[in-house]
Amino acid sequence: MSCARYDCAMRIGQQFATMACLAALGAASVAAMALQETQPDRRMASDRRRQPREVRELVQSLVAEAVEIQRGDRTLSEKPDVVSRTLSELDLAIIGQSLVERIHREPFVDAYVRWQLSSFDPPLPEMDDRAFGMFMDRAPPLIENPRAAQETVAVFRRAEQAGPLRESDTKKLHDLTLELDLQTATVEAMNRPALEFRDWVQSKLGERGPRRCEWLLERCAATVRAGWSARAAKTEITQRFGEAAADQTLTKPEKELIAQRTRMLDGLQREFVNEINFMADGSARISFSRTAVDDKDVRKWLDRLAGRDEESEEQ
Repeated sequence: MSCARYDCAMRIGQQFATMACLAALGAASVAAMALQETQPDRRMASDRRRQPREVRELVQSLVAEAVEIQRGDRTLSEKPDVVSRTLSELDLAIIGQSLVERIHREPFVDAYVRWQLSSFDPPLPEMDDRAFGMFMDRAPPLIENPRAAQETVAVFRRAEQAGPLRESDTKKLHDLTLELDLQTATVEAMNRPALEFRDWVQSKLGERGPRRCEWLLERCAATVRAGWSARAAKTEITQRFGEAAADQTLTKPEKELIAQRTRMLDGLQREFVNEINFMADGSARISFSRTAVDDKDVRKWLDRLAGRDEESEEQ
């Protein structure tokens, strides 16, 4: 690659990688871009109008808090604490119903509000299989891993293929690497509400029945779609499916439902930048990894669910 082409790639790549990452988490310098709207869409607003005034006002205040956190004007609390800050008594059934609906179109805001509302520990509403499937579809997405952004992967692939770089180019790539490390750590922290909300839901699903298995599949899918390593999620599915095979309360239709949900994950994958090392000759040695659910995973899980135990290391 010529120096001129590399310079162009670096400039474009820096703009995409840095700005895309910052916009994703709503940092102060690009808050206006990250949050073109701070209000939910019309359908969500219409749903909220049917809620009691106290619940509507609470949700609105939590949306405002989430926006402040994105802008850097407020610190994300260690745990959801809105219940300790709420003086009026609220209908827990209404709160529970709110948690299974998408509250805001922006992923972090949606996750933050539902995470905070979970501090009331309301019961989840009764849901048939279709309604629970819709709930999983509406679970708050994770913010994308900055290392998995398409533009970021492309820039580092170009850098790897460029061979020895000029000193100025090496500095640009080094600065971009530091920025990427910072953004990755920040986004991981911002994903805590979405992940802890999922933990709370899982605690409400009990140890038996198909829902716990289905919810683990949702978590794995959300992790892969956002470009994060799914190793832990996949290991938990493997363990849980083995336990489900021995669960005599699970009916054949329920096991088939779990199997159907499992097959839907086949083929999910994202590539992300893994390690970045600068060599003595001025070149960059960069490794790329893949987070995925492939046919091997699906077959292993279905075997576990059917009671055909097979040990296999997670990828």
